[in-house]
Order: sequence, then C-alpha cells, then structure tokens
Amino acid sequence: MRDFKEVGRLNSSFGERAQEAYRCYASLYLDFADDNMNHFCYRDIDIAPLEERDVEVGDSDGAYQAYMESAAGIAETALKDYYGGDREKLFADYPPLKEYMEKAESRENSVHEFYKQSDGFFTYYVNRSTGEKKFRLEEGDIEVEAEPDDFVRA
Repeated sequence: MRDFKEVGRLNSSFGERAQEAYRCYASLYLDFADDNMNHFCYRDIDIAPLEERDVEVGDSDGAYQAYMESAAGIAETALKDYYGGDREKLFADYPPLKEYMEKAESRENSVHEFYKQSDGFFTYYVNRSTGEKKFRLEEGDIEVEAEPDDFVRA
C-alpha cells in the first residue's frame, strides 16, 4: 500500500480510520486503474466516493464506508486479474481490505438466514436481517435458531 506522502491525506476533520480507507482506495486506484497522480487529483477521482454518496465533511464513518466500498470494487478486479484469486496476497498488500471484506461477506451471508415462527394459525420463516416473511425456504436460504431479540420485530 502506498504511503501518505505519495497519495496525500483527506481533510483533517476525517478520523484516522477514514484516512486509512482513503489511502487504501488511492493505492488500489493508482496501482490497478490509472497510475497518473495528476489524473487522480485533478479529475476529482480522489473525492469521487465521497461525492457519489453525499458524505459531509467530518463524517468519518461515512467516508470510511465510501472509500472502502470503492476500494473493494477495485480489489475484486485486482483479485481476479493480478492476484489469481489469492485473497491472502491481496490482504497482505492492502491490510484494511481484510477486515472490511470479511465483514461485508458475513453481512451478505446473514441476508439468507431465516428462523421459524408461528402465529397460531400459520408457520412461516422470518429473515433475521430484514424481517421479510415467507412460507417456504428457497435454495440458498439457511434455517437458523430464533434468538430472543428476533421476536422484537413486528
């Protein structure tokens, strides 16, 4: 991953975590999309993720999410084209990606988790993440045990 001296920093109102996300995004962009730093800065590619998501100055969490989402998009292509699918090499070169991509994958997997619930007349399945209800599980859905906080949803 490139050094801050090479890629610069965000506005100082963004926290260190957002700064690291920016550095990861900038490094991936410059390494795999276009290595011209002038293009990166003067075409506003450096702030494009913030503008696409309307992130306000000082919103560190929003900036982190915006830059890591963009970095993950570039990383998917880099993983296929340059790393031969070896995620560990990619994560070794771009450490902030590991935590972000693993959390994103676990969130993605939880979208298909359903627990069984009965209302006295019908038995149906409720999506743990979204609260969506359906009578039959589909291929790819996972039945899980209900947890007490699952019953709070109406």
